[in-house]
Parts: sequence; C-alpha cells; structure tokens
Amino acid sequence: MLQLRRPSDAARADALIAAASASLHAPIRARVAADEETIGWGIKRFERARLALRRLEPYALPGTDVVWDHSLATGTRFVVLARRMGLWTAGAVEITRIEDEERRLLIEVRTLEGHPVRGEERFIVERHPNGIVRFRIEATSRPAAWWSVAITPFVRLLQRRFRQRAIAHVRDVTGSHRASVAR
Repeated sequence: MLQLRRPSDAARADALIAAASASLHAPIRARVAADEETIGWGIKRFERARLALRRLEPYALPGTDVVWDHSLATGTRFVVLARRMGLWTAGAVEITRIEDEERRLLIEVRTLEGHPVRGEERFIVERHPNGIVRFRIEATSRPAAWWSVAITPFVRLLQRRFRQRAIAHVRDVTGSHRASVAR
C-alpha cells in the first residue's frame, strides 16, 4: 500500500485482517545489517528495556505506527505503517521467534506477502555479567515491491536510519538519554 494520507481506522483494521491471511515470506540469505548500543547498566534498566521490547517500542517512532492486538507470541501478526517522503506504506510482519531468558530477550519478525521488502529483523536486549545492558537490531532484506527495487539504495538508507532511531528511542524510554558506557 502506498498512499498520501494517513490510513483511516477502517484501513488500519483492513490491513490487519489482510495480514492474517498473507503468506509468510521464506527466509532469505543476505548480508546482515546490524546496529548495537549500550543503553544503560543494571537490572532495572534491563527490565525496562525488556518491557519496551515486549511493547514493540522500537517501532514507536515519529511517522511510524503499529497496528496489532497487543499479544506478544510466536505467530502474532501486525502491520507497521510508516510515512516516508510524504507517502504512507503498510508492511505486515509476523513474530517468528521469541527467546525470553534471564539475561536476554530476542524477538524476531519476518515480513509477509505484500510487504515492500522481504526479510527479517531481530531485536535483542541483553544484560551482560558486568551489568551492562545492550540493545541490538539485526536485519536482512531484499526488495519485494517494484518500487522498492527501483530505489534500493534509498530503502537501505531508511532501514539504517530506522535501526539507529529505534535504538535511541529504546534507550530514551528506558531512562538513559546517553549511553552510559562507550561502545
């Protein structure tokens, strides 16, 4: 979906219904693009970061909206609405893996049919033995829509900016406005 106006509530509901019946893209082998940053220190910061990830906070950026039923489980599908260069796009994804451990939370999503790109994203928050909390986003993708093929370098730039902004947002919502330890 490409449109000039923000999708209405009815269009948002329709996008979620369409995601329920869309086919899951097959995994791809591509270069992994990753960004990682220290977002703080200690168990409280880790628990706040874990909660933020469970609420899909990495997507809570200006110009981005998530349509979902707020259930976090493998198989949950949601739609990411994003406004870029004045156009709104809708990309449906499915949570394909969740690993919730004592010192680590990983959530992996994979795109569904109709998403402008084909690929996966992994969001990982981890508390190291020394107490440092790190947040990492790994992504693999290839263009899926004709227009994303035509502007692949620009799409890669947008993806990199998303990863950097998402990490900064999670750092901010967990209470740290600056990394407490150098990378």
